[in-house]
Amino acid sequence: ENSDRCGSSTPESELAILLDTSEDAIESTLENLCASAFQEGILDFRKITKRGDAFDREFFHGGSDWNDQYELLQHDELHHVLKEDARRILLESEMYPGRPMSFPSYLPSFDNCDMGAVMCCHVADRQADDLGGFCNGDENDAAGCADAEPLDNTDVCLASMADSPVANRVANGLAVYHLNEEGTAAEGSVNCHGFAWDADEENESLDRRYRGNLLFDVAFKQSLYDKGYVKNVPGAPMCGCIEQMPTVTRADCTMIESVTETYELYITDANILELNLIDADVQYSPCGPKDGDLASRHSKFNAERAIDEKLVGEGNCLDAIDTSMLEYGYKRSVLEIGEALFTPEGLSPARVLISFNVAVADIGSGDGPAFKVYDPKDLTEIPIKSIAMKQGNTAVELTLSSAPNADAFYRVSNLVTLHKRIAPMVTIEPDGDDSAGYDIVQSSWDHLQVGNWRLGRT
Repeated sequence: ENSDRCGSSTPESELAILLDTSEDAIESTLENLCASAFQEGILDFRKITKRGDAFDREFFHGGSDWNDQYELLQHDELHHVLKEDARRILLESEMYPGRPMSFPSYLPSFDNCDMGAVMCCHVADRQADDLGGFCNGDENDAAGCADAEPLDNTDVCLASMADSPVANRVANGLAVYHLNEEGTAAEGSVNCHGFAWDADEENESLDRRYRGNLLFDVAFKQSLYDKGYVKNVPGAPMCGCIEQMPTVTRADCTMIESVTETYELYITDANILELNLIDADVQYSPCGPKDGDLASRHSKFNAERAIDEKLVGEGNCLDAIDTSMLEYGYKRSVLEIGEALFTPEGLSPARVLISFNVAVADIGSGDGPAFKVYDPKDLTEIPIKSIAMKQGNTAVELTLSSAPNADAFYRVSNLVTLHKRIAPMVTIEPDGDDSAGYDIVQSSWDHLQVGNWRLGRT
């Protein structure tokens, strides 16, 4: 009966007529229609703030009033409340929850993301009573939100200004972040967060297809609106392609968990089938256990385009700094023990002279002994009676309570951190292993040490 009513037509032939194509090209035509419908449904990233390209550019560089203002309570009245100043963020997330967003490659911070990753690094918290940071907005707090920091999740190593000349407004320069004079992290608390995508344009992942949405979620929704995180690491933009960002140890990561795209099909007056994208339900999540940080997530997509130069891993900042500084002709200052000598046999009391390559800061008794002299075989120690700085602080003399055993072999270990005198952040850390330490050599009367000169017998 159906055959009689429909004649020789088939679903394929009817669909071909509606698509104005041949039956062999139905699949490719539908793919093109879906692609066109998707492109037409994309929300221009400019519509998020609606304050113009100049504002967006400065915001991602770390400027604009969204970054510079901070919440303040004065006379029982709140000022510069972010949820009011930047209420468009919530408005956009509610008005366009089902729209793909364009990626703003027209902005300098995002014009060259060849490595397939974006990262934001924030150094301040401007909003009280939210999901992160230490801003409290209390007028009785001397700091309040004026100098509040985000939750710390990384260590900043350096920022090459040549990587982001537009944001820095200089062509070259290097900002190095290690330890200040107190021995603490010079950059303070910093929070870095990003996302990654693949390089395959034909079979793109959801993270690539919705990287504009990921940028909105990471930079605007999570970091700014939900947590109040603002401001950039000096020497780099606040958010940008990973190529422009500072070198850090790690960064948190957000990924696209799932997307459900809903299309509407309709027939035009000309009997042509058309499609509209009417909804894109985007679900975000932190990157999973196997790729819980940005470096791991990026390596899943880009095995041959590792970003190890920007995300160096815990404990690798010094190597990253040294490599970059060497390009400028600088070599790291180091503090090293050159040698450790026993005074010649028969000289009483016995002493150990430890020589350094440069002058060290004064070493006192502090809360306990600064060194120990011991036999590494049985760990027997020779008590130290006193410590004295010698030769312009380039040596330390340890006076021993008893003479060393002539048949034994000894080492000396520092039990406290030793600091370079003119650069106290340059140190020798305490030896935590009895198998470490420095061999003590028995000196003789064959030479006379005068300052930095050793006069030998002829």
